[in-house]
Amino acid sequence: MKLRALAIFALLLSIASFARADKSAKNWLRDHLDAELNGTLGWRSGLGLDERAPGFETLIGGGELMIGLEIVGPVGVFADGRFVAGGEGTNLYLEGLGGIGLQLRVARLLHIQLGPTVGQAFYKHDDALLVGGMLAAGIRLFSLGRGRISTAVNLRFDVDGNLGARAALPDQSMSLALGIGIQY
Repeated sequence: MKLRALAIFALLLSIASFARADKSAKNWLRDHLDAELNGTLGWRSGLGLDERAPGFETLIGGGELMIGLEIVGPVGVFADGRFVAGGEGTNLYLEGLGGIGLQLRVARLLHIQLGPTVGQAFYKHDDALLVGGMLAAGIRLFSLGRGRISTAVNLRFDVDGNLGARAALPDQSMSLALGIGIQY
């Protein structure tokens, strides 16, 4: 009888230790995961003296989603996607970009991201494959409630080559955008 009670007690202790280990893994992911959903407003402009599209520039606005994971200390990885639209008059500019890269948590409220991007742009009757890179910095502003959810502001700079542009899009362009949204 004592042996059976001892075996049941040992089984209960091992189940409790597995549950505790499971909880710490769950907390690790919660503590190291970042997610941002931003509304963005910015500007895209051609670089250099492009004969095809001299003076190309447009205001852009749209949305961006970023998911990051801190791996070792303040260093992590992220994946990002954004869709923006703009233009002038009846000429609509559409852009979709996705990227991956490295993320550095500089302070509890500030992170910096750097990485390559790829996407597509459409303007007038032209389209191009965008290939380039981005640098972004995000700051948490204030918490919403007692959890990790907070408001955030994000500043993003992109430089892209516009591969396959034929008429209305320049060979190279840059973008500067400000995003305001929610961060977890």
